[in-house]
Amino acid sequence: MTPSPHRPVRQRLWFALAGFLGSWLVRLVGCTVRVISRPDNRRKTVAAGGGRGIYLFWHRMILITAYHHRKMPIIRVLISQHADGEYIARAIHWLGYGTVRGSSTRGGAQAIAEMLRIAPQSILAITPDGPRGPRHTLKLGPLYLSQKTGLPLIPVAVSVSRFWELPSWDRFQIPKPCSRAIVRYGDPIHVPPDLSDDELEQLRQRVERTMCRLYDALDRECHR
Repeated sequence: MTPSPHRPVRQRLWFALAGFLGSWLVRLVGCTVRVISRPDNRRKTVAAGGGRGIYLFWHRMILITAYHHRKMPIIRVLISQHADGEYIARAIHWLGYGTVRGSSTRGGAQAIAEMLRIAPQSILAITPDGPRGPRHTLKLGPLYLSQKTGLPLIPVAVSVSRFWELPSWDRFQIPKPCSRAIVRYGDPIHVPPDLSDDELEQLRQRVERTMCRLYDALDRECHR
């Protein structure tokens, strides 16, 4: 990952240090959590370089999702160019991920172009309600990307039995030690290339509802 040349040297050094420490925090927290993957063959397929698609998960679950899929360099994660995105990008770089920088509010066109370029050799991962919300609201970007690449959208629901919740816009979750986490992969959703704007919006709403239902069902199971 190349540091932004537009940031002062001191700031870039701080981001580098914070990212390195953040990656070890993710490892430290993650190693105390028992993670269950359903279906497990999906994760094994991803680890082997298969299972190509555009994987979607809500922004609040970045920590345990990053830990569960670490050391899979074929995964490229879309991260915003904002300062908080810089911290996340540095941390997941140390966990073995590739990154693409951009979002709906900054650098979006460049990010889409880069993801189109790497799509044939990569597995793409996006938090569709990032970088600043609204929480649990799917933006249209992943659907456009699916249309252009032919890759299906794959919802990923994540739930943790016990956690601390930060007072941030996404209610970011940090798993408590010795908790249990479940990662569930939804069925692939294909986006036809010839949809009208109204049809695309209807499909966006359907994918958003699918993700919310997956998370709600998994939360009920995990917190039982």
